[in-house]
Amino acid sequence: MAVLQGKFGKALMHYQRVYKMDPSSGEAQFGMGRTLADQNKPDEALKYLRMAVQTDVMNASAHYRLTRVCQDFHLDDEA
Repeated sequence: MAVLQGKFGKALMHYQRVYKMDPSSGEAQFGMGRTLADQNKPDEALKYLRMAVQTDVMNASAHYRLTRVCQDFHLDDEA
């Protein structure tokens, strides 16, 4: 809900709490990566988006977001 309302700081706090409870949660990994990317923090987002893709290889949204962040860093092979 917080992401949809544009409250990225609040959303990030929620995702961080979930990630702390369960670091293997693909939803928390993707949520953190997406929120950090939306906050123009692609260097931090990259780590969590990579984890989300590894955790759930079928998550098309995570792949898309990871590709976009990789393009920002000119990581063409990974994108």
